[in-house]
Amino acid sequence: MSNKVVFSKPKISESFHSLLQQLTQIRAIIQSVALIKKNTSIFETISFEGHYVNIPFGNQVISFLLNYTLLKSCSFLEEFNNVLNPKTSPQEKDRIILFKKIVSPATKRINQWSDLKKYRNQMLAHSFRIDDVSFFSDERKEYSYNVPHTDNEIKYLSDLFTIITTNLMYVFPEVSKINLDRKIINQLKYPNPIFNIDSETKTIKEDIEKLKLRFLFKK
Repeated sequence: MSNKVVFSKPKISESFHSLLQQLTQIRAIIQSVALIKKNTSIFETISFEGHYVNIPFGNQVISFLLNYTLLKSCSFLEEFNNVLNPKTSPQEKDRIILFKKIVSPATKRINQWSDLKKYRNQMLAHSFRIDDVSFFSDERKEYSYNVPHTDNEIKYLSDLFTIITTNLMYVFPEVSKINLDRKIINQLKYPNPIFNIDSETKTIKEDIEKLKLRFLFKK
């Protein structure tokens, strides 16, 4: 007998919850960026150390946050395009088609940022490789990406996501009954036992030095 787990077809309520979760994180990040800019004087008192000492702390945090927003935006679009789809949810085919027709003005605008997925793959999620050529290669050149790149543009993108998510409830009113108190953190487990980081780091460094002596500096 096969032990393969068979999952049921995705429910619309699950897709709605996923979209809402992504959107909530995106909007929280955008608010965080706005608060950093509003409190510039506070962040100017915070400085990096060492190699990063000349990089303005607040600006760097904003850059990290906006890039993470683009990652979450791609996750939102993957759920919208690949899961909330007539082929994956044939039992709701007619309503899904109707919903996507209603929100098409928003999706058409989003699709004008044609390089979102490429930017995510090449610059954010993977190892800075473009067509198998490293971004740090001597063969590198300037690259152009059609993506939202200012905080105002990314806020506009999140507003379009809000429009999509809100209108889902008009076509699928039943999704408004989902339990929003359910938190992802309560379903996560981290089974690694407690360990002594300092002791492990010391041991690893010592082992590496031994291997260097054995293979690099042997007579």
